[in-house]
Amino acid sequence: MLIYITFLMAVGLYLCAMFLKKGRKFGVTLFAVLFVLCTAGVTANYSHHWGMKKVTTTTSKKIFSAAGTNLPINLYQPVGTSGEDNVFIYKTSPKQSKPQHTQANELTYSQSKTTNGSQASIVTKETRWQFQNGFFKLLFTGTGMNNKLVKRTNTLYYPRGYRKVTTTQLKTMMKQQAAAAAQTARSK
Repeated sequence: MLIYITFLMAVGLYLCAMFLKKGRKFGVTLFAVLFVLCTAGVTANYSHHWGMKKVTTTTSKKIFSAAGTNLPINLYQPVGTSGEDNVFIYKTSPKQSKPQHTQANELTYSQSKTTNGSQASIVTKETRWQFQNGFFKLLFTGTGMNNKLVKRTNTLYYPRGYRKVTTTQLKTMMKQQAAAAAQTARSK
């Protein structure tokens, strides 16, 4: 809304400067001050998140191994060359056909930890910008700043006994297993 008001102040400033004969100084000064204030408000919202607050939400859900129900594997894909950024691959139900994965962007950090529990789970902690109240929500309608992600942390908790394996290692293991099964079948 403030963006539209800024546009209207610019039009008002132009009209006062070009067409107003009597009271031109007052009109130009008024619209110029209002235009500068509106522009400052929009700039403050974009640069310093004026009128917004950080809201953190935490969600937790059970997950299952993406490699299969009988394989206790923590499957991940390294991202980049540092070895610190990983995308973890998991299923949310044992019969799910296509596995899900954690997000891979500059605002997301994913990690895995070992726990004494018996069920694997993922805890996602998201921090987002939200408007402080209805006034600021109305004032900054159309800016796209509401619910903007600040940071996200995915922590995957796996029971002891799960093995951390990359997708490349899993493919190699599957080939070796298939070769061993073929060798066993030939020897019988």
